[in-house]
Amino acid sequence: MFDRTRRFRELIGCEFPECEVGGVAISHFTHDVNEICRDIVELKRELDEENIMELDSIISKRAESEEEKRCSSLSSKVQACQNKILGMERELDKEEEGNAEIKSRNISKRMIISSIYTLMGELASQAQSRIAHRLETQYVRSQKLKTRESGRFSSECGLPINPSESGGLYCGDLDEGVEDLTPEMERAAQELLNHFTSDLDALRDSQRQLHEISSLMSFFSTKIQEQSEICSNILTDANDAVDHLDESTIYIQRLEEIYGKKR
Repeated sequence: MFDRTRRFRELIGCEFPECEVGGVAISHFTHDVNEICRDIVELKRELDEENIMELDSIISKRAESEEEKRCSSLSSKVQACQNKILGMERELDKEEEGNAEIKSRNISKRMIISSIYTLMGELASQAQSRIAHRLETQYVRSQKLKTRESGRFSSECGLPINPSESGGLYCGDLDEGVEDLTPEMERAAQELLNHFTSDLDALRDSQRQLHEISSLMSFFSTKIQEQSEICSNILTDANDAVDHLDESTIYIQRLEEIYGKKR
């Protein structure tokens, strides 16, 4: 059946770009939508399993070769989806340019794109929530580490752990009789510094990722609004066209009545 349909299109000179999925010819638009939906399902699965990978460079960066690079990171998958949706939009804009009829026919495609943007927005929101939770966890862990390591350092150095033990005047200085740090004190101080440095780097990284995913949410929110306005305008035009058809039908009926009376 699909072979006959393709042959018929060739005979009438109506060439539609097609690709095959499981031996069935479908449009490139449908093929791209299917691919994006599969990617979204995979991203959702990764988030549900808390398998968040790299989120760096998540906002609008292209490879030097201008080709999509498939990899397992959440960043690359989201970027690939975003680029593909934007490409589909550009194709529709090109088709509809100066052609009101095609614009009316593409309303279903516009609604599909709008739905995809909504799904990606929800996905970004879920990622943002997960990253924010991770940031909060890192902060709590940092505070616990600070308390524990500070206590251990003070204990090993023979310093009062609580300010109340020294009359509230302890500010981290060594006793007057201690001129240099012992090897044990140096080791404890270095370990504490390493812990703080590592935790600060993790906090900064999570803050950056949270900022980037927030920017991505803003992007999808804007695109959803744009698509909603486009669909609304198309529906308005379609309703106007229906009203004009109704008026034309009434006018034709009146002409038929007048013509019938004259006969």
